[in-house]
Amino acid sequence: MSMLEKLTSKIVLIILITLPLQIAIPKIFNRVTSLKEGVVLPGNFNKVYSTFNSFNKSTDTSLVVTFCNVSNLYGFDEDDYQFDWLIGQILLESGARQYVGDSIITSCTGAVGFAQILRSTSLLYLKKTITKKDSIIFNSVGVTDYSFVCNNKLNRRESLAMAKSWLSNVNNNIALWGKIMSVELKNKTMTKALISYNVGPRGLRRYINAGGVLASHHYIVGIVDRMKHIK
Repeated sequence: MSMLEKLTSKIVLIILITLPLQIAIPKIFNRVTSLKEGVVLPGNFNKVYSTFNSFNKSTDTSLVVTFCNVSNLYGFDEDDYQFDWLIGQILLESGARQYVGDSIITSCTGAVGFAQILRSTSLLYLKKTITKKDSIIFNSVGVTDYSFVCNNKLNRRESLAMAKSWLSNVNNNIALWGKIMSVELKNKTMTKALISYNVGPRGLRRYINAGGVLASHHYIVGIVDRMKHIK
């Protein structure tokens, strides 16, 4: 795909997901449930849906649409190799789920939801790194208000509680994952970016300085294993 085609695709996608749509879903997708009438399915929908559904039989198709749209708008799907790594990452993080039953997926370290984002990480990124481009992407996929991150009247506990509530919205969770990974991938190889997502930039440096082999890091090993399930 040429650069012009890629740019055109992104422009069209933004227009489609920000305007009221009257385009019917093709019959081939009749088996898919919980999509709003008129939603246009992204190009990678089948691949992502079938892969996520192999881990989570109750896969919410609107979650898949948001994941595909965020991936497209941040350019993750321009390279199949890169996109497959990121699909594998999500399978490892949460099994492509936002909830287990009625409870939001939360790790023992407090990481929340689909992309297992720490509340403290969300506060940092939302307060200090969101650009105009990010704001456009966030708005286009339905991210909710996050002005609480700038409310100096909130104490730390209150801010973290609001961050967890914000991350409990799956659109917010996926969009922020997209932002974080776009930052990680800007100046890093795929394996370094993924490890940094898992243990942070300092953790990545410590691992490398200690002589750690990137391919042997537990996070990379886990993702590679999950990538075997990509359809």
